[in-house]
Amino acid sequence: MSAAGLLGLAAFVAVFTTAGLGVLVALEGTPHLRSVVLDLGLAYLLGVVSLGSVLTLAVLAGVPFSATTMLVGAAVFALGGVLVGRARGRREEIEGPRAGRYGYLVAAGLLALVLVVVEAYFRAGRLHGLFGFDAGAFWTPKAAALHAAGEFDEAHFASFPAPSYPPLVPMLQAAFFELRGEVDLVGLHLVYWSWLAGFVAASARLLLRVANPVLVWGMLLLLLVAGQAKKDALTPQADLFQDVVLGLGVLFVARWLADRRTSSLVGALLFVSALALVKREGYLFAACVAGAVLLACGLRTRSSWGHAALFALLPVAVALPWRVWFTRRSLVGDGPDVGVLDLADHADRVAPATWLVLRTLADVDVWPAVLVVALAAAVGALLAGERTLPVFTLSLLGLTAVGYVWTMWAFTSLPITQDNSQNPITRLVGGALVPAALLSPILLQRVLDATGWEAPRAPTHRLRVAAVAAVAAVAVAYPVGVLALEGAPRFPSRADCAALAAPDATEFVLVYDHRSWLPTARAVRDRLAEVGFADAEVRADGCGGWEVVNPGVQTLEQARGHIEDARRVGFEPRLEER
Repeated sequence: MSAAGLLGLAAFVAVFTTAGLGVLVALEGTPHLRSVVLDLGLAYLLGVVSLGSVLTLAVLAGVPFSATTMLVGAAVFALGGVLVGRARGRREEIEGPRAGRYGYLVAAGLLALVLVVVEAYFRAGRLHGLFGFDAGAFWTPKAAALHAAGEFDEAHFASFPAPSYPPLVPMLQAAFFELRGEVDLVGLHLVYWSWLAGFVAASARLLLRVANPVLVWGMLLLLLVAGQAKKDALTPQADLFQDVVLGLGVLFVARWLADRRTSSLVGALLFVSALALVKREGYLFAACVAGAVLLACGLRTRSSWGHAALFALLPVAVALPWRVWFTRRSLVGDGPDVGVLDLADHADRVAPATWLVLRTLADVDVWPAVLVVALAAAVGALLAGERTLPVFTLSLLGLTAVGYVWTMWAFTSLPITQDNSQNPITRLVGGALVPAALLSPILLQRVLDATGWEAPRAPTHRLRVAAVAAVAAVAVAYPVGVLALEGAPRFPSRADCAALAAPDATEFVLVYDHRSWLPTARAVRDRLAEVGFADAEVRADGCGGWEVVNPGVQTLEQARGHIEDARRVGFEPRLEER
């Protein structure tokens, strides 16, 4: 990670936060100065989904993609939000449930742990390679192509796998490249880190108004240390970002179910409608939210059907320009392998698919204990006399589970396995469990309220100051301790994964070339095949890039003859350590 990369990250966050502050002020009114800091995380992600979606649709309409376009868009969002916010007036400040003296200390300890984990993600992200096959195969190459061409280039997109995947994530990656001034794959991982940090701040901003801080920080910590979060958080794909967008959208839905304000509904629709531009599964999740809203609000009222229709149809409308774009260019579509009328021919997949979905939802190595906590919280709230929110939570879990079974059933090319390289089910279940986890503190708070529990004595001013100082000290101690124990940061070079083998080495690999992008590495392999090197293959090089190798060369004698032959046709292969 370089200083220029950090400046590019700062510019990216500033542009989208500026736009998001405009959206937040328009939704809730002008904030008090003391609460602006708490708003920044939510404003940032509001800006990412709203300005990002508008930029995507603008480029599809023929508007050139550039830093100027982003800056003008952010300014328009900010100015429009200020004008609407002034008309709405000063917003109402809501104080959430108190934790009491001892609960306040527990909450402070949990917050300190959350901050340390978020810092640890930053430390990992600044040195993270381009891991994840899809990341190198098409997510980041699409972003690089958009950055270079200033438009969605048909020829480039047609050359990548999954050319019809929704374009919001490549658009956001390209936005960072544009503000950074070049394609920076290391810095890109910190953009993903910023989304994770923004998610924590945004979730806390929405939850602390309605739930005990011990419940809020405890659940956020559980999500951060989950196995799937650690796998996906820094991988430049769209999986965890989709969970973030859906999770925040569901929190806005929960707020709307409680206050029935138009501003809460609009916030929910902003996030849910963006799902269709994030991944093709976004349609499924939007439909599940729509169904859960309908069941929670009641099937007999006209307004329930109208609101459910909004959640189901608005994402389709938002994604329609993209679907028109790739359909008119005859790019490979993203529909299921089997149509509705032919599903009966594959009925034998239903039972194993159901079992796969259930065991993945309950797998503690994926999202530990989240399903159990969410179910217990929803059932507890039902027993406490609540109806709307627990019904919404249970309906969302049930509908998404049914949706996953349909996915395993209709996409017959997917083997029934939890192997992440063959089946995306472990990544998919986050779309059910992350929103359910975020709803759990609200449901548990309803249980506490129903029991008549009240926090004992409020923390004194001295205790508050001491807790804040302790949290700050822990947050500072982590990076200081790392520097003290390990010294200054070291940035890996190509030599760390491409060291030359010794002249008498017995274990080595013959490498034709190293490339940053999978498509260019494949092009090198194809050129080699054309001139007779049929054994050449492409594989990850361990440093986030790709290498073209010949695994069949086993001895130094073979290697010498092979290197001479390759040099005669313009290649300079080398022997590297393994």
